[in-house]
Amino acid sequence: VAASGSALGFEEFEVSRYLLNKALEIQPTQGRAWVTLGLIDLLDSNLRDAQKNLEKAVKYMPDHIGSWHVLAWAQLLQNNIEAAELSFLSALKIDENFGETHGGLAVIAAMKGKWDQAKELSKIAKRLDPESKSPLYAQILQLQHEGRADVAQRITDSVLKNSSMPNGRSLQEILTKYIKT
Repeated sequence: VAASGSALGFEEFEVSRYLLNKALEIQPTQGRAWVTLGLIDLLDSNLRDAQKNLEKAVKYMPDHIGSWHVLAWAQLLQNNIEAAELSFLSALKIDENFGETHGGLAVIAAMKGKWDQAKELSKIAKRLDPESKSPLYAQILQLQHEGRADVAQRITDSVLKNSSMPNGRSLQEILTKYIKT
């Protein structure tokens, strides 16, 4: 599992997937292997498999807040807002002071058009974690709703340019690479 994480960090997805499958042959209840497989599937835009693997991850690691978050985002990407909300609420039960959970719930509120609730949850998220990115997504949704797409685009561009990945590349560089392939 550790070796697969290193391979994933170097964007060697097939090597990482191979190592994870070997780990799961030995220990099929290894939650970290399932969550990493889910991440690889997300990066490959294989949302259905990502969700299945992430559901196994939370089954075997029900107290791992990050697994609930990744599952929630996989559900959101499939426009399954209700399931994503339940996943974020499961994360909230684990730790009420984790900013990204409140930020994820802010996104859910924004997607439901509950703008006041989205603003309040975003404030909580930013107070708990000033580096939290999910409240920015809620803000982008609100700006788009208000017809201020130009401001929303500037925020999006800034987040993509200034968010760095573990391998040191910006999120924009990573996305550009995958859009071209």
